[in-house]
Amino acid sequence: MSAQEKWLGSKSLALLRQGPFRRYIIGSLISDSGTWMQMMAQSWVMSGLTSKAILLGLVNFAAGLPALILAPVAGSLADRWDKRKILVATQIAQIIFAVALGFLVMSGHVRIWHIVFFALLLGIAFAYEMPAISALVPELVKRDEIAAAVALDRSVFHGSRLIGPSVAGLLVGWWGAASAFFTNALSFSINRSTHLATETADWHTGGRTTTP
Repeated sequence: MSAQEKWLGSKSLALLRQGPFRRYIIGSLISDSGTWMQMMAQSWVMSGLTSKAILLGLVNFAAGLPALILAPVAGSLADRWDKRKILVATQIAQIIFAVALGFLVMSGHVRIWHIVFFALLLGIAFAYEMPAISALVPELVKRDEIAAAVALDRSVFHGSRLIGPSVAGLLVGWWGAASAFFTNALSFSINRSTHLATETADWHTGGRTTTP
């Protein structure tokens, strides 16, 4: 292990002892895992509705397309608006999407177009959420901790890609696909609470401010 890797590792552990960033990273781990749970559940439900490969692929296409189209607009918005408010708004939207799709699945009224439509909506919310997160993380730590904070944030995001589908598989097996959507909604509710409680630190001037 290089000296730089050891330094980043020690910085990352130190960051987990700080209030604002620790609250943020715990909330992100929960909500990111919830998002991957929903994506796995969407594919599971879709595979039960159709066996056509093009329709199965359409779900992932609908989820990913908004990020390509809306990236410039979302990035500009994150620079000009309160990042926490953007995150809260996108998370409330994702709670609504998850609950609505969960009820459709639970009632047995879900159709192919429902899955594609909600995948598109989830992709739009995700497109606005990611630039806000990227801009928020450096505001939660000291200047010399930014690299470690970003590295830890990305590690949590990619780690959630393993946790989310694994948990979703258990939920689908135990209680059906709808449970994965409702659990995702719960995960966003928890993350919304952590973002509302997260302060941003003005480390560059040596002071400390709380974003309203």
